[in-house]
Amino acid sequence: MMEKTKNLPIDVYIMISSCVPATPFDESAYTLNSEDVEKCFKLDNTGRILGLAEMMNYPGVINGDPEVLAKIKLSRDLGKRVDGHAPGLSGEALVKYISAGIESDHECSTLEEAIEKLEVAKKLNQEFYIMIREGTAARNLEALAELMNKDEYKNSDYFVDAVKMARKYEKSHDKLIIVAGACQSNYEEIIKAGANFASSPKRINIHALDPAIIASSISLSLKNKPIDLLNILSKTKYGPDGIGGLVTTGTMYVGYPR
Repeated sequence: MMEKTKNLPIDVYIMISSCVPATPFDESAYTLNSEDVEKCFKLDNTGRILGLAEMMNYPGVINGDPEVLAKIKLSRDLGKRVDGHAPGLSGEALVKYISAGIESDHECSTLEEAIEKLEVAKKLNQEFYIMIREGTAARNLEALAELMNKDEYKNSDYFVDAVKMARKYEKSHDKLIIVAGACQSNYEEIIKAGANFASSPKRINIHALDPAIIASSISLSLKNKPIDLLNILSKTKYGPDGIGGLVTTGTMYVGYPR
């Protein structure tokens, strides 16, 4: 995978599987142990392997399985992320799981579950992220939407801070056109910070090319003429659910003869 993706026009990042097989009772063509995980990390000299993927074997973490803990320790010693996978885990079991070095979870289906995981991580003084699923198999956005009003919803803060900093240097929305945000970002706060366009009004995942579509559309719109906002948004994959913005003037000069 490293070789096949190294020359693509996009950046491809990789997480090393933590549980192959998924459980000791499962069968697979190969067993990926801690030594194999270390070998995988050593394949990377470009920084494209970000860490250990979802640690599904939470019983192994909680019960102190040496092989499971070795994978986590190895990843953290190398400065890599360790993503979690622990649906419904609560109480002392959750404390043991997070304190072992787990840094995220994408399995929360209720607000109470997500808040408990964040609170446990806060008491442990450990960085922890809740990833909200909104896909084909699971849709948890509506149940977890209130999380976005909490301080822990901090990835959007990075966009907000960056936009505010940019606006210190150029206050005009027509001279500096800013498209900011990512999947499920806090649209309202990014717009208030000074962006022309931002994601995501409905807190959904956006397509990777949506911001580029917005930027290229503005660059091909006539200078000093207001853009057709609804038309430009309709060109993106998810329309105004994914990206919204302000009426902005184009940037293209037209001369004659051409």
